[in-house]
Amino acid sequence: MKICNGLRPKIPFHTPKSITRMIMRCWDARVTYRSTFVELYNELKDYYQDYKKNKDSEIVIQIKKAEEFSPSTNTIAITTSLDYKTHPQAIYTNRLLNFSSLPEPKNDENFEKELINWFFFSDLNFY
Repeated sequence: MKICNGLRPKIPFHTPKSITRMIMRCWDARVTYRSTFVELYNELKDYYQDYKKNKDSEIVIQIKKAEEFSPSTNTIAITTSLDYKTHPQAIYTNRLLNFSSLPEPKNDENFEKELINWFFFSDLNFY
């Protein structure tokens, strides 16, 4: 229910700007503002090709900066128990779900402001 009321996870500050913009578009409560699969695929493909071919591109610089802030993947430890109890009807059961009682999805109060800021500052390089 919190997601329907606009709650979104915090995006780490070191996440590349272009990736942050992509994530925020995907989270938009207005379906028409969200990226399509093809748009996401093309954007990610462009980032990947740029990353492989142009070591001085903006996305490469942003990824390198993000890696400096990110903890090493070798030091990540699992701190939660992997002993989960599964509800007997949670898997292997095909049934229709009733979503009629869910509220209309909405964006967080600050979502619009953050989205505008990301687009406004997208051409500026803060790194």
